[in-house]
Amino acid sequence: MSIAQKLLAIILIGLVGLGIIDGLSIYQMNRIHKDGSSSPSSSNWENISASFSELRSLVLENYSNTDQNRRSEIVSQIRKNRDTISSYLSESAARVSDKKEEELISSVKSYSEEYLQTFANGILLENANTLEQNEFKAKEEIAAKKFLTSLKNRSEYATASFKQKGVETESSVLSVSILLISLSLGIITLFAILSWRIGIQIRQQLGGDYSLLSKITKKIASGDLSSEIDLDHSDQNGLLLQLSMLQTSLKDLLSEMSKMSKEHEAGDIDVKIDSSKFKGAFKTMSEGINDMVFAHIAVKKKAMECFKQFGEGNMDADIEKLPGKKQFINETIDQVRANIKGLIAEMSKMSKEHEAGDIDVKIDSSKFKGAFKTMSEGINDMVFAHIAVKKKAMECFKQFGEGNMDADIEKL
Repeated sequence: MSIAQKLLAIILIGLVGLGIIDGLSIYQMNRIHKDGSSSPSSSNWENISASFSELRSLVLENYSNTDQNRRSEIVSQIRKNRDTISSYLSESAARVSDKKEEELISSVKSYSEEYLQTFANGILLENANTLEQNEFKAKEEIAAKKFLTSLKNRSEYATASFKQKGVETESSVLSVSILLISLSLGIITLFAILSWRIGIQIRQQLGGDYSLLSKITKKIASGDLSSEIDLDHSDQNGLLLQLSMLQTSLKDLLSEMSKMSKEHEAGDIDVKIDSSKFKGAFKTMSEGINDMVFAHIAVKKKAMECFKQFGEGNMDADIEKLPGKKQFINETIDQVRANIKGLIAEMSKMSKEHEAGDIDVKIDSSKFKGAFKTMSEGINDMVFAHIAVKKKAMECFKQFGEGNMDADIEKL
């Protein structure tokens, strides 16, 4: 059985074991939940008792009340308490756990309806308070006692039933816990045996000691390829052999990259990495490096050819639009062309104006920067220096024409 199969077996056993354990746990939790949820919440009965107490006080207050406004408030509160009692009783009736509890809740509901029918439902009728005070209180006391007694009987039964279910639940939990512990121990034992067998097989397939493999792997991962790996001649496919082959391939690739770099620095930009020495991803990597380097060289050659054309006077020379961040090359070429053409245009403009007789026209140096600005200012200085000399000579000849033969200009 291979390592993968053994690992799969461990996983399957674990999943089956966990499934059994989870299934039993869920089953037991459902039983406990069912037992717990089958008994109405004690807060329901506390609310019923509190609402009934408030209802009684309102009924008794209403008997002696003569204020019509207060009577309306009492009626509203009685109805609210009546609805509350009815709601909690309905909720409790829907969650009974056995026939006996159903009968007890039915009794509570019956006495509740009897009290409400006698003392609360007809409270707005004109003859609602026709009984004498003592007779009214006596009948109300009897009806209330019936209700409270039925409430007490249900509570006592619920408490006894809950205790009995608690004992049964504890017994079930103990049984399931013992079973779960037994299953867990069995699964752990099986895991331990399979893990031990897999450990032996892995050690055989590693081809060397764990610590040595870890040390070499960390060195390679950190870029240190100086490890001396001693291989067992019987190892034909071990991990140590694979690490040795990986280290050798990385060394060869770095050697080829270093060789190409040195040759390029020396001026031989046609040298490439010999991709035939590599296989798989290393071959793809070496070809990718070659493609990237020579793509940059190709762009550089195109740019240099464009500048060569500029040097030969072809200001329309250009290269194709480059993608992404390479566009700065296009922008640089366009800027150089624009500056040269701009300077030529300014020189042509000045020349035409001078030929037309306007010898005060200059190149607008403010349009240029750096060497182009210096060049434009130099042309202006040179042209206007010649014009100045010409003006001085013409002034001297003018003096000669006027008879001043001593006129002269400074030594040039």
